[in-house]
Amino acid sequence: MSTRELPVDREELRRYQISLANRDFCSHLLIPLEKCRRETAFSMSKCHHQLHAYEQCQYDEYQKSVKAALTQK
Repeated sequence: MSTRELPVDREELRRYQISLANRDFCSHLLIPLEKCRRETAFSMSKCHHQLHAYEQCQYDEYQKSVKAALTQK
């Protein structure tokens, strides 16, 4: 089984104050979302593209974990 590396380094996650709970394989998409939120005073209607990309990544990662769990049975 191969190990995967996070797509962004820990220092950048720390710089953008990404919580430990959110540091996963989609955290590289959370950084632009957080930037947008801060630049638009947390107006999510202006950050919907970034939010969608992050949520899609989360869904895709969930699907991968379900598939991996099913193949281990």
